[in-house]
Amino acid sequence: MNQQKIRIGEILIKNNAISDKELDQALEKQKITGEKLGKILVDFGFIEHMSLVKYLLQSEIKPTMGEILLAMGIINDSQLEKALQIQKNESHKKIGQIFIELEYITKGMLAQILTIQSKAAISKLNGEIKNNDYTVKGKVAGSILKNTRIARENYEKELEEKKQKELEKNKVITNGFGTIEKEDGSKYIGEIKDGEMHGKGTYSDNLRRYIGEFFNGFYHGEGTMTTLDGTIIHSGKWKNGKPV
Repeated sequence: MNQQKIRIGEILIKNNAISDKELDQALEKQKITGEKLGKILVDFGFIEHMSLVKYLLQSEIKPTMGEILLAMGIINDSQLEKALQIQKNESHKKIGQIFIELEYITKGMLAQILTIQSKAAISKLNGEIKNNDYTVKGKVAGSILKNTRIARENYEKELEEKKQKELEKNKVITNGFGTIEKEDGSKYIGEIKDGEMHGKGTYSDNLRRYIGEFFNGFYHGEGTMTTLDGTIIHSGKWKNGKPV
C-alpha cells in the first residue's frame, strides 16, 4: 500500500478525525475505484474538506490544489471533476492553468494557492521545529488556513472589481433598457434587471441570434433562435435557457 495513504489514515485516526472502521471502509472503496483516499472520506461524510486540508498541512503532506479550493469553497465537486477531465484530455496543461481558463480562479489566486500548497511554507512557519508535536503543527496549519480565507476574500474582491470594470467599460445599464456586451463578442440589447438580461430583448453571438423573452439572464418565455443566416433553430417556449 502507498506509504502516503497509510500516513493520511494514521494522522486522521490519531487526531480522532475518523475511526478505524471508517478508514477501512474508505480503503475498501479505494481498491475498487482508485480514487484519492481524502476524496472518498469526504464523499462518505466522514470528514469535511477544511478539516482534511488542515490535517494534511499539519502533517506536512502536500494537499492537492483541488483539495484546497474545495476546502475554501471556491469550487465544488462537479467543477473539480470537469477540470480533471480536461486535464486528462489535455495532459500538457497544468491544473492551475485549467482552473484559470474555466474562470474558477484568477492568476493572483493561483499564486496564493501555490504558496499554501508548498511544503516550504510549512517549513518556514515551523522554523527549527523538527518534532511531531501535533499541537504546534496544528497552530501552523491554522495559520495557513487563515491565509486561505484571506486569499478567498481577495479572490472575491477581484471578481467584484472585474465585474464593475466590465460594467463601466460597456456602460451597462443595470436596470431599464440598454446594452450588454461581453468579451467573447456576444451582445444583448433589451430590458435589463440587476445587470442581467431580463424582459424582452435580442441576444446574438458568433453563431446564433435570439429574439424574445429573458428571465435572470436565461432565454425564458416566448422566443425565436436562428442561425446568423436566418435558419430557425427553435421558435416557441423556452425555460431556463432551454427550448420546451
